[in-house]
Amino acid sequence: MKKILVCAEDSLSIIRIERLLFAKNLAFDIQKSPIKKDELFRYEIIIIHSSWRLANVFSFIENIVLSKTIPVLYVTSLINIAPFTKIKDHPYFSIIEEGKLDTELPIAITLMKKFASEMEKLQTENNKIKNKEELSKLMESCKKVLINQGMTEDTAHKYILKRAMDDQISKYDSCLRIIQENTKKDID
Repeated sequence: MKKILVCAEDSLSIIRIERLLFAKNLAFDIQKSPIKKDELFRYEIIIIHSSWRLANVFSFIENIVLSKTIPVLYVTSLINIAPFTKIKDHPYFSIIEEGKLDTELPIAITLMKKFASEMEKLQTENNKIKNKEELSKLMESCKKVLINQGMTEDTAHKYILKRAMDDQISKYDSCLRIIQENTKKDID
C-alpha cells in the first residue's frame, strides 16, 4: 500500500493534516525539506501546504501534475490560482482552502484515490490493447515470411502456434524467432 506524502513546515498545519489522515487510517510521511521528483514514486498522493519552503514550488507542482506522476493537493489560506493557470482544471490537481481543510481534505483524498485507481485500470487496458495490436502486426509479418516459403496462411498460423508451444514461449517470441531465422537465411 502506498503512502501519502505531506510536505509542510508549519507545525499547526502538520498536526491538523496528521489528525485527518489518522482518522482515515491512511499511511503517510511528513516532509519538511525539499524532495527529489524521482522519490515520488513511493507515494499515492502529495499534500503540499503553502508553508513548505521549496524554491520554485509552483514549477515543482506544475511539473508533477503535467507529467501525471502523482496527484497533488495544495493546501493554502490564500486562494490564488495565478501560479496554477496551466493546471487549475487538471484532474491531478486540487486546491484546498485551509479554512475548509477538515471537510475538503478527506473528500479530496478519496476522490484522488478513486481517480488514480481508474487511471491505472485504463492504462493497463490501453497497454493490453497496444500489445494485442503489436502481436497482430508481428503475426501478419511472420505469416508473410512463411507464405513466401510456400506455406498457406492457415499452415503458417499453425506453424507459429506449434513453435510457440514446442519452445514454451509466447506467440510474440515465436514470431520474432521465426523472422530472425529467416532473415539469417536470406543474408547467408
